[in-house]
Amino acid sequence: MPILKKAGSKPTPTPTPTPDKPGSSGKSAVKGPARDAFAERMAATDAAEGGVWTPPPVGTYSALVTEAQGLIDDDKTSAYFEMTIVDNDEVAGKTCRVYFNFTDENGDEQGGMPFFKQALTMFGVDVDTQITSWDATVELMAEIAVQNMWCHISVKRRGKNTNIYIDDVPENQDDKPALPY
Repeated sequence: MPILKKAGSKPTPTPTPTPDKPGSSGKSAVKGPARDAFAERMAATDAAEGGVWTPPPVGTYSALVTEAQGLIDDDKTSAYFEMTIVDNDEVAGKTCRVYFNFTDENGDEQGGMPFFKQALTMFGVDVDTQITSWDATVELMAEIAVQNMWCHISVKRRGKNTNIYIDDVPENQDDKPALPY
């Protein structure tokens, strides 16, 4: 099963590597044709209304999983579930994502794995038997999104950061609310 993406999304151009320089990590800014393609995309893109994504207000909401994706970019590995809020007229239809970072751009371990494992378990995945490879994990995530699984999420703010948490997944998925669009 393919990784789910929003309609109209375009792949990001791959940066062209530059030779290692003394004292550098071997990874540098995008140069050459990839930079030109990026600049063209930037010029052809309208700014987001209001300039930035606005998170939903702090609180607890019912939401449906509408997208899921596993990402590998060089040594960085992560995943996310995108949820659409369905129960609050003020923010119905608002989307937010729960990210799980497994490794950073240097391949160093990050703290997302236990939280990801907990989320998959809440969605009914038997992580001990069903998670056999990265591809199997991505397929399971895609299935969760295709089913628009219902969950309860919390939006919390710490300083400037807004974090989204999956609180629980109701057992009776047949009673889930409908998407507001």
